[in-house]
Amino acid sequence: MVFYSGKFCTLGTVVSGYRVNNGKWDLIGKRSPQKPQMFYHVANPDMVIKKGDFVAARCTMVNNDDTQVKIGSGMDDEMCNFYMMYWVDGNRLLSRKNCFTMGPPYFYWKQWQQELGDSIPEDASQLDEEK
Repeated sequence: MVFYSGKFCTLGTVVSGYRVNNGKWDLIGKRSPQKPQMFYHVANPDMVIKKGDFVAARCTMVNNDDTQVKIGSGMDDEMCNFYMMYWVDGNRLLSRKNCFTMGPPYFYWKQWQQELGDSIPEDASQLDEEK
């Protein structure tokens, strides 16, 4: 069973997470990060993330001001986190207990296009009620 949660500061509009297997993107969860920060049920409760799968998260922010926005963990910084709570079969814990990237301009999904494929969901930055 997997649960997810998203965290932003003030500019976030959508946080979405996906399991990617052989170029196929399956939604883990998607929410407005302005909603209460708590863990939510995933889109598919039967989802299993296996060795070799990728977990990809997308954070969408909107800056309507004429100011530069810094990403970081400071009080005046913007941040985006996609948290997952999960369990493993037996007692074989993962060797890495977290995964993250610095995001743009240092990391883009395009750098992993061979593994992730070309089918990034077009609605990754939209909430269902916006469609």
